[in-house]
Formats: sequence, C-alpha cells, structure tokens
Amino acid sequence: MKKKISVPINLTPIAKKALEGAADKRGMTQTVYASRVLEWFIRQPPLVQSGILGHFSQFSSRDALTRHIAQVMAEVSQVKPARRTTAGTARQAGRARRGGR
Repeated sequence: MKKKISVPINLTPIAKKALEGAADKRGMTQTVYASRVLEWFIRQPPLVQSGILGHFSQFSSRDALTRHIAQVMAEVSQVKPARRTTAGTARQAGRARRGGR
C-alpha cells in the first residue's frame, strides 16, 4: 500500500462545494478524489498546467487559450521521437548469436 501523507489545504466555499459534489457523484472520499485530481494535474505538460492556473492573461477568452494550447500540443506531437536503437540492436545481436533465428 502506498504511504499516505496528510496535507491540510484551505478551500474557498465554492471549491469545497464542488469537491464534495464531485466526490459524492463518483462514490469517492474527498481526500481520494482530490489526490487523484492532483496526480492527474502534475502529469500534464507545463503549458496545460499554466493554462489551468490562469497564467495566460494575454488571451481574451478560454476558447482562445484552448486553441493556443491545442495548436502547441499538435506541433509538439508532430515532432518524431528519437528511435530507440538499444532494443533493436540487442534483438539483432541475439538473432546473430542464434544463427539468424
């Protein structure tokens, strides 16, 4: 079982009501729900995190920000990752040792 660490947080009344409603709707405790949301948030790219936190005041609307983030993420996804040659090379070396099988 994962070790649990307790961190008290202060919520606005609106945030507290939203947390209660979302957790209840899914049959989860507020602690588990908040923990999963936070774990999801920290796995997001920095650009998405910044957008969620409202760090892009130069955009006039959420739609403009959403389009910008989608455009940047699409550009990033078009960059092909470097090929992993280690596994392929090891596989080829193994085949060579077995006589090509």
